[in-house]
Amino acid sequence: MFKFDQIAIRTSNINRSIDSLTLQGHTNWVRDTVFASHLFVRGGLNLGFNFEVHLAFNYEIFEGQEFELIQLVNGKTIQLADGRRDILSHFGYHIQDQDAKFPDDHDTLVRELHHLRDRGLEVLQVSQTETHQNTGRRYRYAFAYHPEVGAPIKIIQRLLPVKDNAASVAQGKEMFKWLQ
Repeated sequence: MFKFDQIAIRTSNINRSIDSLTLQGHTNWVRDTVFASHLFVRGGLNLGFNFEVHLAFNYEIFEGQEFELIQLVNGKTIQLADGRRDILSHFGYHIQDQDAKFPDDHDTLVRELHHLRDRGLEVLQVSQTETHQNTGRRYRYAFAYHPEVGAPIKIIQRLLPVKDNAASVAQGKEMFKWLQ
């Protein structure tokens, strides 16, 4: 059972959105620019190979929730692929961090995606961050579809420290071939 801890809104102008929310008293923002590569994209979806987004996080707007603003800069990602702006992007939740004790076929994200597919959810995209402007952490995450939720569901996994981005992305592509 998943429990959402992230609510994300897509925006066409992240600075304008932050300014507007700041006028409402929400002044504590963490900004980031992320470049990510796709590890898996469901057949029939044309998302290319990678994308770049501007992000802004606020942890006070929704108590106990991470509120995210997201602006697409380059490329495509499933929750922003239709080009609409200033609406709900996704609901997300974090799973257990990647664990070196588990082989790839028992990785925490692999296990979660098997669990979701077994319950009828469709996995649309799996991606991995390669660079972050404001953190050394890397993440893998997937987007799944549930017809009753009303927005894509983002499943977020924190990765162990990545020494070689290209090798880590190649490993991730291999790990998620079973989704084809």
